[in-house]
Amino acid sequence: MTEESLEGSYARAFRHLGLEVSSWDMPSAIRRFTRAGRVGAYFNEFWPSEPWIAKANGELLVSIIEARPRMVAVFGTSRMLAGTLAQIKTALPRCQLVLIWPDTMLNCHSLTLAAIPIFDLIATYSQSSIDVFKRLGARRADWVPLAFDPELHPPCPPPDPKFAGDYEVSFVGNYSRERERVILELLRSGIRVGVWGVRNSWQSAEDKQSIKRYFKGGPIYGSDLPAAVRAAPVSINPIALSNFPAANMRFFEIPGSGGVPISAPCPEMEPEFPDKEACFYYNGISDVARIVRSALDDQKSRERVAAAGHDRTLAAHTYVHRAQQIINALL
Repeated sequence: MTEESLEGSYARAFRHLGLEVSSWDMPSAIRRFTRAGRVGAYFNEFWPSEPWIAKANGELLVSIIEARPRMVAVFGTSRMLAGTLAQIKTALPRCQLVLIWPDTMLNCHSLTLAAIPIFDLIATYSQSSIDVFKRLGARRADWVPLAFDPELHPPCPPPDPKFAGDYEVSFVGNYSRERERVILELLRSGIRVGVWGVRNSWQSAEDKQSIKRYFKGGPIYGSDLPAAVRAAPVSINPIALSNFPAANMRFFEIPGSGGVPISAPCPEMEPEFPDKEACFYYNGISDVARIVRSALDDQKSRERVAAAGHDRTLAAHTYVHRAQQIINALL
């Protein structure tokens, strides 16, 4: 677990609510039992070895039984075995088991699928996946979207010279073909774009020449994210189609940081962040340049959307709000 991870944000949120929190780094634990060096680690990444994973789970099980917590929160595909969860319930019947699911169902792999019926609560980031989790055997599934962490990303920072540049749109994130298509469409329309992310990721871009026009460096973490967001008049959020109809993390981070979000369609959150009121939405690649240009040409509209989005995010969409929702569900 790192400070920048989803786990780190939830740990801070639970502590803010007065809970004592300890963490377990499952990937590091698994690496301690992985054999054959880098070859074994690579093999285990794509073809998981259950004996190695079981050894790490065994260490975790002992740690949990010794600590006797009231709740164990598992995040995403953390390779927590169904048998480990079952033994926790056997040894500590009052301990509540929660899966915090933050991702497309495409990434819900076999180890996670096998464990779903053991959890007391599935806290899923997508409202539309609740019925799917129940079909997979969930005892209870609640909608707990992603959120904003104002402690990790202090909102509305002063201008930072290292993000100064000649661009109208900012984007923070790693490469995907969908994201590249959006950025190239903006460039073709004469809109200047600044992108920050992992350099090796963006080297996968298909249009190698255009990278020089928009890539600024990175990756960006912590307080740098709000600074990069606010360095441009608007920030683009091309939510992956594989996440539809849910919101990704950047959906909350842009307005939480004080930026002006221009987002791909997000039906689950649009009632809370209405179009042209708390967010701007574009409908497909062919529409993105028109929406961006319209926002760039209307400063008063941008200021209104930024203020409304910021206020709504801090009022109801931080990880403290999400952590409280989980606690309330368990109670």
